[in-house]
Amino acid sequence: MKPKLSVIVPVYNVEKYLPCCLDSLIGQTLKEIEIILVNDGSTDGSERICRAYAEKDTRIKVFSKENGGLSDARNYGMERAESDVLGFVDSDDYVDGNMFEYLLRIKEEHHAQIAVGGVRMATDEGQVYQNRAVERENVYNTHDAMAELLYSQRILNSVCNKIFDKVLFDGIIFPFGKLYEDEYVTYKLFDKAESVAMTNQVFYYYRKNPGSITHVKYTDRELDRVYASLEKLDFISKRYPDLADLVKQYLVYDCMMAMSKMERYEKKYDNTIVDNIRKYGKSFLKGDHTLGAKVYVAVAMISPKIAVYCNKLI
Repeated sequence: MKPKLSVIVPVYNVEKYLPCCLDSLIGQTLKEIEIILVNDGSTDGSERICRAYAEKDTRIKVFSKENGGLSDARNYGMERAESDVLGFVDSDDYVDGNMFEYLLRIKEEHHAQIAVGGVRMATDEGQVYQNRAVERENVYNTHDAMAELLYSQRILNSVCNKIFDKVLFDGIIFPFGKLYEDEYVTYKLFDKAESVAMTNQVFYYYRKNPGSITHVKYTDRELDRVYASLEKLDFISKRYPDLADLVKQYLVYDCMMAMSKMERYEKKYDNTIVDNIRKYGKSFLKGDHTLGAKVYVAVAMISPKIAVYCNKLI
């Protein structure tokens, strides 16, 4: 029997967190589920853990491949998924037991192509410090769902707190070798969906793992998030021009986040970072952001070196 949902879990050197993640998946109230574990060249005990769980639960399928990164592992998993509905969970995160049953139910009730749940931001030890979700359960048309996604205050750009009709991925893959891969993909999926069901129920625990690729010190790969927003701005400006200002603000935010990880600012980043902050900084300053963030952007518009220096002091 075809599973109602395929959940794709890329696995790479996460033996500390993996049992918690897998326990949360095999304990789902939705039983007709396929759990695809893609061991992406792990060098620790992750593969052993995957295969031990697969021996106990036939719904788990384990695939091992050479390391190619998160995007490559997700694409690999999608090619092998049997269900017409896809979900994604990162292997250092975990979910509530009723997450996929609830999301599938509201997706089917509203005849939606995507369903979205809330996220709990958690420390490495599992202590929740922030919830993010829409205020009330609702179904959104394409434009309004896109606006909510681009506003990016109540829902995340991540694919991990959502489920999708597999057909939406026709012609769309996660970009190979990029950090912040979801930034390149999620808005394109929303663009293809006629309706998106969103709930204020919070299911997904996003763990701030200090060893994950998005929490390590600065490298030039941090600029991937800026490049993603530049692509997004071009796309949205053409298809949803009234929402372009939201992307401009997010682009400035991406520039800020890249700068915040720098030990020092170098002039070689001017074209990618400072030029965009100066071009779109006024949009950010008019937006719904904290005073501290606005001050940081205002300083960066004048002198990125001073902004990075001040951030280090703070």
